[in-house]
Parts: sequence; structure tokens; C-alpha cells
Amino acid sequence: MSRRIHATTDAGNTVYAVILASTGTFANGTTLEAYDAENWADYAVSLTEYGGSGMFYLDFPDLAVGDYEVVAYKQAGDTPAEGADTVVGTGSFNYDGTKLNQFGQSDITLDIDETTVC
Repeated sequence: MSRRIHATTDAGNTVYAVILASTGTFANGTTLEAYDAENWADYAVSLTEYGGSGMFYLDFPDLAVGDYEVVAYKQAGDTPAEGADTVVGTGSFNYDGTKLNQFGQSDITLDIDETTVC
């Protein structure tokens, strides 16, 4: 089942997301870990643009069941850089091991056809 998240910004940009668990840990591509400024690039998950639409998507990775905050950034330079990149959206989600459920205010949306939005 798809767990697709969408964010929008100007077309042609490089966009990535950082996924934070409610435990205060960050997804690093393979697991969750305590924040470490030196690992910022490891926390960055690339979003893919639909053509030149300015609409970007991310398939939520397999992580532990729980609540997550997803923050999408427009990359300013050649690599993700904490403090230099611009936030283009945020969203709060519950992951039940199979699908995402959105809760609270969000600038990032789920693919409604493939997930449940609360």
C-alpha cells in the first residue's frame, strides 16, 4: 500500500523532507536516532517532482509504528543544509505499520486515494 505524502513549491527545485518521531528521534534512512547536527544530510529524504508541476512526493519509509512530523525543505545549495534551506511544508501523521493517517493542521498532504485522512 502506498504511503505517499505531497508538498508543493516552485517547479524545478530540489525538495527533501526530514522525518521526526514523536520520541524526538530522527529517521536517518535505516532507523531512528537521536539528533546529531553532523547527520543532517542523512535525515534528508528526497522528494520527486511530478514533471515540472511544482508538486513533489515522498513515499513514507518503513519505520516503527507511531506518530511522526514531516518537514519538507526547498534545498538552497548542492546538498541539504540545516539552517540554509527553506521550509515549504509540515505535516503530522500517525503510521500504523501499513498506512498513514494525517492529524492536525498540515501544509503537507497525503495521497487521499491511497491512504486515510483523519
